[in-house]
Amino acid sequence: MWNIGKKHSEKSINKMKESKKISWRRNPIQGMTGQTHSEKTKLRMKQTFNPTKIKKGQHIGKKTEFKKGALHPCWKGGKVPFEQIERNKYEMYVWRLAVFQRDNYTCQNCGKRGGTLEAHHIYSFRNYPEYRFLPWNGQTLCKRCHRQVHTKMGKGFYA
Repeated sequence: MWNIGKKHSEKSINKMKESKKISWRRNPIQGMTGQTHSEKTKLRMKQTFNPTKIKKGQHIGKKTEFKKGALHPCWKGGKVPFEQIERNKYEMYVWRLAVFQRDNYTCQNCGKRGGTLEAHHIYSFRNYPEYRFLPWNGQTLCKRCHRQVHTKMGKGFYA
């Protein structure tokens, strides 16, 4: 670094102090401080800002009305697909761990050890429910090889 051990001059220090006096933080009523807004914009900002209704992750100054529950276009009556429930079971976690330990956390296709590993069902999860949680029906693959296996099968990824 070119500036290690060097000190700023008094003139530079004063300029930095002056620049820090101006706050460029976001102000929910006025927008960015230091900017001027039209009266119409200021009125709109005052109307949309309500500090009691701000939630974590919500944008200040914008009306954010999300469609939730039955109003959302993807709503399916609160039903969770059976397959999704099966994949989130504790048995699935144990199965993955057993497959990884058996294969010594090494991709069985390219030999890469560690990294982002995925447990692949040799007999598909969907079509062979009786083999779902049996360790011999799994093999450890890295993310890249897992994608290739599913692409070669002609089903698309994770089909």
